[in-house]
Amino acid sequence: MTSKALNYLRQTHAAGTQLLQRFKYTPESVEIAIEVEKHREYWKPEPPKLILVAESHVYTTKPELEFQLDGTKIRPFIKSEANLPPNHFVRFVYCLAYGESELTFPKAAHVSNAGTPLYWDIFGRVAFRDPQPRREDGADFKDRMRWKIDTLRELYRMGIWLLDASVHAIYRRGQGRLPPHTILHSI
Repeated sequence: MTSKALNYLRQTHAAGTQLLQRFKYTPESVEIAIEVEKHREYWKPEPPKLILVAESHVYTTKPELEFQLDGTKIRPFIKSEANLPPNHFVRFVYCLAYGESELTFPKAAHVSNAGTPLYWDIFGRVAFRDPQPRREDGADFKDRMRWKIDTLRELYRMGIWLLDASVHAIYRRGQGRLPPHTILHSI
């Protein structure tokens, strides 16, 4: 991420933070917004041909950001000369550990980490892939990871990229979405 893009992200985050706090909503830290952007940038095709705009990532807490991704478990699925994806956990579809606790250390066993299987279903359909292998159907970690990375590669090859509609998480696990009318009426 360029320094100019980082400055814009920080400014946008600060403005959004002020607005959200007016409505008693605790926003994520700017560090989390930056990490989400790192994950997004890792999978960005050059140049993007089609940009999908989605609601946003899911609220990530500072303790969750401390989880690291185990690169040794990702390396077998990417080209040997390729850089590894960003190594901090965030609740975002481009973070390979979101929904895959086996990829985190220390182990995130006590943290609910279901991921976003519906987004993966959308990604799979857009990339013309077979249905996503799921844990509940008996798919093992290797099959799930290979499918996810191959799907992201295909989206990259096709020039398709996902952007959030906001630098702030709109959805909070267990609490639902921030009521949109709350913010829209204040603008």
